[in-house]
Amino acid sequence: MKQEVTIPLYVRKVQLSNARNKKYYEEGKKLPKAAKYYNPANYQYILYPNKIKYLTDMKTKERVVANPKAAGTPGWTTINGQNFYNGTIREHTRAKVVNTIKEQFTPYIEQLTPLKPEDYPIRIKVHIKDVLIEGASYWDLDNRIGPYLKCSQDILTGNHGKSKKIIEDDDTRYLRSIHLDYTEIADNNQRELKITIESI
Repeated sequence: MKQEVTIPLYVRKVQLSNARNKKYYEEGKKLPKAAKYYNPANYQYILYPNKIKYLTDMKTKERVVANPKAAGTPGWTTINGQNFYNGTIREHTRAKVVNTIKEQFTPYIEQLTPLKPEDYPIRIKVHIKDVLIEGASYWDLDNRIGPYLKCSQDILTGNHGKSKKIIEDDDTRYLRSIHLDYTEIADNNQRELKITIESI
């Protein structure tokens, strides 16, 4: 038995908000880089009703925005397995990432035929085609694949009754091997993730 399904343009970024909130410079935290903010005639840390001192423009009496380019623009996060396991992303962000992956992957994985008892045990292969560098950095195969693999296994086992059940379970009675593979491509818009299930 061997089945496979390919997810084209597998999701890499998840939108967390339509417009990011303004952030302000607080006393004792990150300092502004521009020299003009260190002129006390123009800028000072003023105590606000929430008992926090914010850097304030003494002419306008407005707090200085620390993220002027980002404020008001959509907030995004890049899917990264390392962030999942080292606790650097919040639980609601993790849930949004998982839901987004499952929303994209489920229609593809449900095209597979449910396995028969004689098909077990099985091996799952995950093959990614993508560019070698994302942004300005190289990336690790295991960190990249981690969230997609976990979500795919959830879907394959029926996603707690929310999707078509393809395999009985993903414990070692049924799943004996997981194989990761990568092929470099030149165009990120041609990226894809292929999942193969085969008897061993």
